[in-house]
Amino acid sequence: MFYLASRFILGNFDRYKPTVLFIFLPSIVGCKHDLKSHESTSTDPRHFGGAKNVVWLVCEDQSLWMPPYGDSTASMPHLSSLSADGTVFENMFSNAPVCAPSRSSIITGELPPLIGSHHMRSYLGEGISLNVHTGLPSYSIPAPAGVKMFTEQLRASGVCCLNNSKEDYNFKPTPLAWDASSPSAHWDLLPQEINFFSVFNYFGTHESRIWNTVEAPCQADFVDVSIPKLLPEHPEIRKDVHQNYCNLERLDDWVGHHVGRLKEEGIYDETMIVFFSDHGGPFPRYKRDLSDAGLHVPFIVKWPKGVSHPKRNSGLFSFIDLSVTILHWLGVSKNTSFSQQVILPFGEGHMAVFGASDRMDEQEGRRRSVRTAKWRLTHNSSSARSGVVEYASEMRTTKVLNSSSSTKELTEFELYDVSRNQLVPLGAQEQSRYKNVIDSLKQLLNAVFNPLTDLGRIEEREMFTLVMESVEAYTLAAPDIIFRGDSMQLTHGDSSVSLGWRLDDEVKWRVTTSQSWMDIPNGRDSVHAIASRIGYESGSRSMKLGR
Repeated sequence: MFYLASRFILGNFDRYKPTVLFIFLPSIVGCKHDLKSHESTSTDPRHFGGAKNVVWLVCEDQSLWMPPYGDSTASMPHLSSLSADGTVFENMFSNAPVCAPSRSSIITGELPPLIGSHHMRSYLGEGISLNVHTGLPSYSIPAPAGVKMFTEQLRASGVCCLNNSKEDYNFKPTPLAWDASSPSAHWDLLPQEINFFSVFNYFGTHESRIWNTVEAPCQADFVDVSIPKLLPEHPEIRKDVHQNYCNLERLDDWVGHHVGRLKEEGIYDETMIVFFSDHGGPFPRYKRDLSDAGLHVPFIVKWPKGVSHPKRNSGLFSFIDLSVTILHWLGVSKNTSFSQQVILPFGEGHMAVFGASDRMDEQEGRRRSVRTAKWRLTHNSSSARSGVVEYASEMRTTKVLNSSSSTKELTEFELYDVSRNQLVPLGAQEQSRYKNVIDSLKQLLNAVFNPLTDLGRIEEREMFTLVMESVEAYTLAAPDIIFRGDSMQLTHGDSSVSLGWRLDDEVKWRVTTSQSWMDIPNGRDSVHAIASRIGYESGSRSMKLGR
């Protein structure tokens, strides 16, 4: 019953979410200690929409150790120049401290535990059948009704979507998500009149590049490197930190390459450029940790020429905002849910943002957090502190910490005063002084991650069994094809599906909606139609045109 109720609420969450949160908001808004509400910025006269192009430059595993955020250890002139032309967002947060769940929230606009993408490496990709950490087959959870990869809506509106080239969403991408997704996917292959959304992913700053990289010239001074706050001073840790700064300098070269291409082609001024990391830094106590260290990320936007913007924006935003933001920027209509905000130059952001952490490879644990401008409250469902995943055990820093650190048990609730840049929780005596703050933040957590919405409350094997035993229910019917003269329309009984079509032996699917009529060019012999939905087997149909 719990599972069935969860699926029902999830399938209709947009309907219930405003009501659920409304129950708890009065106590939060009325609370002192800087817990204040921000109104939506959708009516801000300084907003914009209808940008021609958007380019995402996404790096992996990085916190704010960059010149635009006050750390000049690494020489990063290209990123500094980009930030000078745009806005540095000071409070952008990932919704998960590890890549695949984080990317699921980016591409769908949903918190991972609310759609079933919360267990790291539950879906392992094509051709990999068994998860060695769990003994479970690789699985892609069926997404609740209405949850889509936002690029499908962009494509249906005529925006060309290109991904170069990582697809790591903890679920199987739908066949309609991208016009091209490969190491060669690039805007410069498009005619100039086509609007595009183009994503580039940089792996060179990933944690593995701390211990598995080729030495290269680096301007960062080994002696002057500052050790991050959560790590102890140690020669081996210093080597890792220095390597990370060197990796950031190579990242800067990569940023400069793409910005240079846009300038060479004369489209820099008209193109929005967004730079960010998928979650916090590559070190232990950063990556996979549900704190500011693991969730607080760089986020820089270069706006189109002529858009008024501040140099810095302190509004509180998270990755679930990115889907509605890109749709807004590119002039594609989409209603904003209660939990989302369009990221605008002068946007004030949220009252609070949320994070979640569940199984990380072989390490178990369920943790949830809520973050305001002043406070972070983390709920640990177990007192056991997760160890280091085997994958990261080769890092020198990991070896030092494993040999020297004692493991302390976690308390159920941890309160952080983030207004003082604290990365460690307050002690028990201090927390007792802020009981009213903790209680209010608990209400926010329970409103979002309650027993009817949080799939992390179900043990993973049980969830897998319940879903996969009825896998036939997740096979979609084929769309119907309606002809009218030289035009056609696709329809489907499930309004949650995405619809696509192609002609003859075309490889790429075009995306449409059930209300749209498409012209069929002369000389074509057949049409193919498909219905897709995250976690479902697509339904397809082919028909001869007979003309």
